[in-house]
Amino acid sequence: MESAAALAVELSIWNEVADFYRRASELYNECGRSQPASDALAKGARALEDAKPEVAITMYTDACLLLEEDGKENMVFDIYRAITSVYIKLEK
Repeated sequence: MESAAALAVELSIWNEVADFYRRASELYNECGRSQPASDALAKGARALEDAKPEVAITMYTDACLLLEEDGKENMVFDIYRAITSVYIKLEK
């Protein structure tokens, strides 16, 4: 799924980028792997920051929630920093 998402990034098919990274995250989460699930969402969000910043914010937020639900709050600082960066770019 992540490979398909990377290909969608190269082809600038932004809706599919989000869909593929979300699906990859869901699959990781089903296997009980919250860290890779969060990482997949964060990768998708990074890819979408310029093309679809609102979707990127949502994906970053979901990535944080996955980690927080799994008790890994100490791993969300970089994601919070990325969310803040997108908000600054949007002047919010």
